[in-house]
Amino acid sequence: MSYAKKTMIGTLWNTMSNMGNQLISLLVYVLLARLLSVEEFGLIAFSFLILELGNLFVGFGINQNLIQKSEWDDKFAKTCFWFLLGISTLIGATIALIIAPISSYFYEAGSGTVLLFLALVPVLNGVSFVNSAKLEREFKNKKLSAITLTSVTIGGIVSITLALNDFGVWSVIWGRLIQSALNSVLLIAATNFRPALTINKMHISELVNFGLPLMWIALMRFFAEKTMNFAVALVLGNAAFAFVSVAQRGQTTLTSLTIGPLNKMLVPSFSRISDDKVAESYYRVLRASSLIVLPVILGFAAIAELAVQLTFGDKWLISAELISILSFVIIASILGWFLPAIMISRARTHAAFQLAVITLIGNVSAAIAAAFFGIYAIATAVTLVTFITLPMRYRIIQKFVSISFKKSFESVLPSTVAALTMFILIYTSLQHKVIETGLPILDLTLYVAVGGICYLAVLVLLFRGYFFSSLSELKALKRKKKKEKI
Repeated sequence: MSYAKKTMIGTLWNTMSNMGNQLISLLVYVLLARLLSVEEFGLIAFSFLILELGNLFVGFGINQNLIQKSEWDDKFAKTCFWFLLGISTLIGATIALIIAPISSYFYEAGSGTVLLFLALVPVLNGVSFVNSAKLEREFKNKKLSAITLTSVTIGGIVSITLALNDFGVWSVIWGRLIQSALNSVLLIAATNFRPALTINKMHISELVNFGLPLMWIALMRFFAEKTMNFAVALVLGNAAFAFVSVAQRGQTTLTSLTIGPLNKMLVPSFSRISDDKVAESYYRVLRASSLIVLPVILGFAAIAELAVQLTFGDKWLISAELISILSFVIIASILGWFLPAIMISRARTHAAFQLAVITLIGNVSAAIAAAFFGIYAIATAVTLVTFITLPMRYRIIQKFVSISFKKSFESVLPSTVAALTMFILIYTSLQHKVIETGLPILDLTLYVAVGGICYLAVLVLLFRGYFFSSLSELKALKRKKKKEKI
């Protein structure tokens, strides 16, 4: 089998695994949100936010380093294992001995105990990072996907079973620990790599030089994305944080399934395009992605009240209002999402870092300014600042590629108009209960159908040329993928 075909099959399995993982995780998330109280759920969500931050340090870019090497070096891999184990142990100890007591004293009394137990997760993950990289390097993505889905599913079953038996926050703690432990055991069993006490100082130096820039970019991106979460947690408390977490979860899943796979493909794709063709290729990506993403996100915002009521329950209706506010950020986000990928593809990592800095400063400023006015004010401020900083980000990339902000906006304008028209129609109809069959799930289905028809009708009637040219681009992309398979 050729390298190109192996890469294509590997990408397919990664995409399928990501979809399965997202859907199973969302199902577990929804069930736990219904079973736990708002305060318990907020406590767990905050603890997982700290855990997510810790996991950024654990990876340290070692997966990418191992995968991209021309040949597998067992001695280098063994050094990676001990290096990762040392970092993961340090991160776990930091969470348990420093962050947990601080959290317990300043945030929530029970958060310290939760973090103390969850501090084992980075260590459990760290012992199998090299094994995971080896499977991915050998294009055994099918096996890797099966392991991930198995561990996520079993961990979710444990959490739900314990939650049904009134274990509260401990149901999530034990489920997460079992998921990490099982994932590591299965990864170790699936590969022939076994660590020996081999540490090479030159290898350590290589790991630090390779991983440190990636870690800083990841940290900047994390804090830029999670600014609102930290502001709400520290200023408004546990319950408010829980409502924000639920509001963001649905959007995170949708963007992960739509934008995520496309964004991963852009770096290698744009790296093969000459400078004079980058701009036109970028506009085509904007047209194709906005055609799909904007109606999905804004459509979800329109039916948020009914969707949240059906899935999470009445106690989470505040989250539905937050979804309706936060979803409008997608219009600005889609114009800025792919900019870092373009800079990285042109070997302009410093520019990509500058983009992350602007996003971080803007979000932090907005969150601080609105923090004491409530969660709706924070959500509105973070949404507005994304629009305000967008021209600044375009000015940075225009130093290296000739991408016009005006043409970029024009590329998504028809989809934006159609999606906003759909939002207004569906949101207004839902508020006035235009569709009311007595079966909420049927009501939701009908609203989705009407919204889809409305969106397509606006595009066909007002932007016929744009609509059919965008469809042609999507078909061309599909034909290109088929040719790559042959």
